[in-house]
Amino acid sequence: MALTGSDYSSGTWTPTILGSSTAGTQTYNGSATIGWWARNGNLITIGGIVTLTALDPASAGSTWIGGLPFTSMATHNSPIALAEVSNVTHGTDYFQYGARVRAAATTIALIEFGKAAAAASNPVNIATQLSATTIINFGGSYRIL
Repeated sequence: MALTGSDYSSGTWTPTILGSSTAGTQTYNGSATIGWWARNGNLITIGGIVTLTALDPASAGSTWIGGLPFTSMATHNSPIALAEVSNVTHGTDYFQYGARVRAAATTIALIEFGKAAAAASNPVNIATQLSATTIINFGGSYRIL
């Protein structure tokens, strides 16, 4: 089937870092914080990099990347690949980061995985694990209605 103009579109977006319970107001390196997207029907492919220069101490809760260009389906938590996660501290017994687009949302949740003794996955805490120099480079796809 050939794509029509209404089936495909693309653009840019500005990813942000926010806390799940208190978003906070982060400061970014503007030239090193950018996102892109492509839409093919109900499949959205995204990529981006977020580079902090200051972390708002009022930020609290789980770490989310916000500003996705479309709201995801309510029935999926789509996995997102992480190419780089710098200047983020692992929690005790955790050693690997992951990310997923949250269901019915325009945010990506940053999570960590660890040893068998640790929980299967754990949200990354914005106040205790991120720093003023955090860099997150990511990409993946998710579905919309």
